[in-house]
Amino acid sequence: MAREDYLTGLLNRRAFTEHAIGEVANAIRYKRPISLLLFDLDHFKDINDHHGHSVGDMVLKEVARISKEVCRNGELVCRYGGEEFVVLLHATEAKHAEQFSTRLHSALKEICIETNNERIQVTASFGLICINHAESTKVSPELIVDKLLAQADNMMYQAKKSGRDGIKTIEMNLSQL
Repeated sequence: MAREDYLTGLLNRRAFTEHAIGEVANAIRYKRPISLLLFDLDHFKDINDHHGHSVGDMVLKEVARISKEVCRNGELVCRYGGEEFVVLLHATEAKHAEQFSTRLHSALKEICIETNNERIQVTASFGLICINHAESTKVSPELIVDKLLAQADNMMYQAKKSGRDGIKTIEMNLSQL
């Protein structure tokens, strides 16, 4: 339980980070691609403020369920904090990571929670970073995970600035992080 988010059943931030470090180390060792997707539910505070935290919890549980359903077996899916989620796509090049992001984005838009004769629909802003070839580097896997998260966070905020409910993607080499 210490490795799982109590509400959603997804990995918690600590467990995600530990697993992600191992995945990054393997990507470097075997020169495989790796992609990281960070997304934040748009206007989630409004859901909690207008419908209550129990409805907000229902939304978070549904987002977690859909996220796990869309992911391949073995992908790292995490409730990163509040209404923020992260997915590490191992051995996934940019083209496939973008397809995955689009599928997840569309699936989340299909969520519809009905409460007190109102329908709550969900949108999210996504930041995706893709490393198509994880070459050897002197930078530690721990630092690479931090930099991947920071870059994905930057892209997610660009999506929010662009009007929310979108996906911003960047392809990089490890040396560019």
